[in-house]
Amino acid sequence: MSISLKVKYSKSQEAVPNYQAFTLLVEVEEAVDMTGKIFVFQRRVISATDPTLEDYFICIADPVDLEEFPEDAPDMEHNIPYYRVDSVLIKFRSMVELEETKVLIGQDIQGLINSMKAEASVPVTEEITYA
Repeated sequence: MSISLKVKYSKSQEAVPNYQAFTLLVEVEEAVDMTGKIFVFQRRVISATDPTLEDYFICIADPVDLEEFPEDAPDMEHNIPYYRVDSVLIKFRSMVELEETKVLIGQDIQGLINSMKAEASVPVTEEITYA
């Protein structure tokens, strides 16, 4: 198995005067031997006074999340407010925060790949003798 993801990062220009927010778009362009829908979101109520539902980026999925959370939309009928998609757009107050988060996202994606490879290499059979 050659588990891998090809990820594209698109970000705001760094040297534009008077920017008050910077954006980072992270997209899975290609997934080999796994899903590309690795970005976990949660659908929840905005506040106690505003019942509007809004989606929030939570994390990069781990192997258990890939099994438990549906793709593209939450399963509110079964009380699963989490779901996975193949891209995320995040806003930052500074380019430093953006760059730091980009590094963390890359580390989390590599951790997922490492976990998936380790999981795929676990032997399928096991022999146990009980006496």
